[in-house]
Amino acid sequence: MEHWQAVFPQWTRGHYSMCYAFTALEDLDNPRFCWGSAVAALATLESDSNISHPIAQEWRMNRKFHKVLYRFLIAKRPQVRPVLITRINRQSSCVECESSPHSIEQEFHRKWNELKDSITPSDYDWFCSQVTLEDQSDLPSVSFWTLLSRIIRILSESLQAHSFKAITQRRSTGWPTKLSQLVPIEPLQVVEGIMQWFHIYARPEILRCLILVAGLVRYPIYGALRRQSIAATIMDSTKHVLDLTMTMMTSTENRSSQSELRWLYDTFVSCVNTLFDFTRLVLASYHPGETKSILMDGNQNKAVQLLSLISYVYPVLNYTVNNQTDSGDEEEIGHDDELDQYGVPVDVKRRACTLGCRVYRTFNIQDTIGPARPAVPYAVGIANYDKKFFFGPSTGFEAELGLSFVWGNSLDYGCFNRFCSTKWTLEGIGRKLMVCGGCSGAHYCGMACQIKDWHDKRHPHKKICAPFSKIVFHRQSQFIRLPDPDSDKVTLTVLQDSAKKRTDLETVQSIREIFRDAQLDICEKEILKEWGRSIYRSVPVRDLSWSPGFDDYTDILAVLEDQAGPFRVTPGNVSILKFATLD
Repeated sequence: MEHWQAVFPQWTRGHYSMCYAFTALEDLDNPRFCWGSAVAALATLESDSNISHPIAQEWRMNRKFHKVLYRFLIAKRPQVRPVLITRINRQSSCVECESSPHSIEQEFHRKWNELKDSITPSDYDWFCSQVTLEDQSDLPSVSFWTLLSRIIRILSESLQAHSFKAITQRRSTGWPTKLSQLVPIEPLQVVEGIMQWFHIYARPEILRCLILVAGLVRYPIYGALRRQSIAATIMDSTKHVLDLTMTMMTSTENRSSQSELRWLYDTFVSCVNTLFDFTRLVLASYHPGETKSILMDGNQNKAVQLLSLISYVYPVLNYTVNNQTDSGDEEEIGHDDELDQYGVPVDVKRRACTLGCRVYRTFNIQDTIGPARPAVPYAVGIANYDKKFFFGPSTGFEAELGLSFVWGNSLDYGCFNRFCSTKWTLEGIGRKLMVCGGCSGAHYCGMACQIKDWHDKRHPHKKICAPFSKIVFHRQSQFIRLPDPDSDKVTLTVLQDSAKKRTDLETVQSIREIFRDAQLDICEKEILKEWGRSIYRSVPVRDLSWSPGFDDYTDILAVLEDQAGPFRVTPGNVSILKFATLD
């Protein structure tokens, strides 16, 4: 510390730590610094909150500090994994800093010796072998992993403290002060620089940091995210950790230790936070539909499935960890401290289901029909989960929402003949579709399509027409306050706008009121529900890439719904989708 004290005698301990970290990170090949001592310098800097310098100088130092950390994170390095790891491990030795003539190196090295006692090599090796799926002999040291984790956390906290508007209007007091600082080089190289660390460690915090950067930079970096398949990486890494969680919790042969369970819990929480942040970025109101499609990159079905699975798995994992460990310093998801009777954060379940339903509505409930649709239904996770817990085990909400889509968007739905490939709609081609004279709710291109739909083998309209006419009649009676109830076009347009503004819960309740007022018999109800469920699962998507989701999703649901298994449903794990309708 003497060599800096001579130049800056007024500095605090935090300033010495900052300059030490500068020097260590700017030169990867300097053997004078080991990664452990750099970790200790960052730890000292984070704990030193009493800086006695003027506020302007403090800002300048913090900006420079974050800038150095960010440059280290995105720097272009050898793409060959063994070469990069060999270069990193050169600074994992503690020989030089132990014998350094300067006391600051020795001090930080002693501090690292105290910090690393909390990270045992066996736990680290277990994590790397289970989560990163890489050869343990080809991994950087624990000290570098700890250093990288601290850098990611410091940068993430700085990025979360700023907004796009504040940076573009130059009102940011910290780092970054302008967007060019986040993309000092090509956007693709920024993404590749951050992703190189994820390919080594597969830590979800690294992906979350990248998402925070993308949320501030916005459009210039979105193409680079797609080229690197960030959406698929987030989905697959989250699914891998979720599978590992379920395996550890259902295994009866090898019981997990408390330390392993804690590592797993922290990783799972980080994955959930990363998925939440990415989903919110995709659904941001300032994004047009095309941008949402670019960001999601065809992984919307996987996103909905993962969000529904999180609603199952997280409460059980949270309960298990909190009852097997005494530590109370785990990372919490979100900021809502409301707990249910089992101590599970209600906000986690609410947000998982809210985001899942928003993804479904954004990428599925489109107001134009497309050609042939995928065989695998969309949103099967939310649908299956809701069947059990939203309105009871035998009802679900698919049928009601399908019927609401028909009477609220019947013109946009197009021809009701499911074999018709035309995209004709009233708004689309400027001509009216034929309407069924019996129910006044089904539309057709012409007589040929109406005849085919009338004799359809799956849902023949000759069985649907009579009960559906009662639904249409009571639908119109419910909306008698419309400005021009005698105009079918105005009525349907207003109904459509009204349906879009309604929450799912309000829509379902409205449909069930119509069912009750229409006085349908049991057979008519079943016919309409089966038809509505079929429509709900086949709402088309236009001009979007599509992936069928995870192949083992149905098998996972079977495990989660096993009442004799560790994920059995408890009173504290029900009725969560009622939160999903609150936008």
